[in-house]
Amino acid sequence: MKSVLYELGGKSLEAAKELEAIVNTAYSENPPLQLGLLSDIHASWQAFSSRLIQDVNAIRPEILDLTGLNSPCIDVRVATHAFPRAYQTYPCIYRSPERETRYFMYSPEDYKGRYFTPEDAKKIIGKEAKAIGQLLFAGGWDDGAPLLNRPEFGVEMPGDISYSTKFAAAVNAMQTDRPTSMRKNFIAGCKSQELVDDFKKRKAEHEAASTAVFNELRRIASVISTEMTGNADEYDTSLSGSYKGSHGANMTFSFDLKTKLTGSQVSVPEHPYFYMKKAEFGGYEIVPREDTVEGSVFSDLLLSVPPMPYLSEYEELISDFIYEPTDIERMIGVDGRVPQLIEIGGLQFISYNSDERVVSDYCPPGAKPVSSELYNWLQRDRSDFNMKIMPPPMPDQLAQEYAALTLNNLFLKPDMRPQP
Repeated sequence: MKSVLYELGGKSLEAAKELEAIVNTAYSENPPLQLGLLSDIHASWQAFSSRLIQDVNAIRPEILDLTGLNSPCIDVRVATHAFPRAYQTYPCIYRSPERETRYFMYSPEDYKGRYFTPEDAKKIIGKEAKAIGQLLFAGGWDDGAPLLNRPEFGVEMPGDISYSTKFAAAVNAMQTDRPTSMRKNFIAGCKSQELVDDFKKRKAEHEAASTAVFNELRRIASVISTEMTGNADEYDTSLSGSYKGSHGANMTFSFDLKTKLTGSQVSVPEHPYFYMKKAEFGGYEIVPREDTVEGSVFSDLLLSVPPMPYLSEYEELISDFIYEPTDIERMIGVDGRVPQLIEIGGLQFISYNSDERVVSDYCPPGAKPVSSELYNWLQRDRSDFNMKIMPPPMPDQLAQEYAALTLNNLFLKPDMRPQP
């Protein structure tokens, strides 16, 4: 989102300071969540902001007028292989972390280049604007906290916008010499759904067996700690699982015992369950004892863990799509042949990396192809819902594709979509 930067002064500065005092008072009386799930924290802050804006608007609307919080902006966001999305958003004011605090406003530009201009403020551009951004956001390491953030929400695309003209040009301007990364997406069905279900079943069995091992290791660690000092709470247990060989065969488990006070490694005394062999990259690898009943039982538990399944084992799900991975992706084995399984809104997607130049008739057996535009729209909807933001209405073209795929017309009526 493109914004214009101002340093506040005069009337707008006075209003910002009044707003800050009101926010501080409200925060001290009824603070929003600070800990917990990010989505819950975000929702709590949204509710706090909405209540406060409603209260201020009732008694001192001029404060919101002068700080831009009564001046909505329609921001239209574009990306490659995606329909544009429109959001109603507002200016944000930030305090500088200086001895003599200054107040700055980022005023968002709408899709026509219009923006709110605060009274008595100084417009900042160029190198100075970049320096202020570094100051406010710790060189990009911090998002910053505005005085009061009026929650954004999705809205209908303005009627004077044409996706095929203005935004096609904007998207094209984002292209580079490197082939544009996109995804080939399919809804699993029939044979491909059977393969997906088999993979999920094997993965669940692996995770359940691994969890059983970890639970037993925690029990053993508690027994050992109590025998050492009479108090298991004095120690922290570090557990991990790792794989050796092809496709995760030969799973090994690591075990560390450290003091909570200093974090120092503790020498574990001999016990009947397992030996500890120093691992290659730190910690200790577990080797079950063969000369005790406890060791034999523990060994059987380890052997009960099935190999981690990989989608690359399912030949019918291997595509011929071309994809040029980044250096990091290449290191971890990302390509266009092996899919990812992504579930959105109850729909099981089989999704492949690919380059825009790809021409292929490949389709997983029994699956239905899905346009990149619909897939990306649903992904963005999910992100919005997770952050308690009402997403914009789905465009008719995508709603029709969605309905045809699912035989469900809920998305044809935006007011019936799930509420965040």
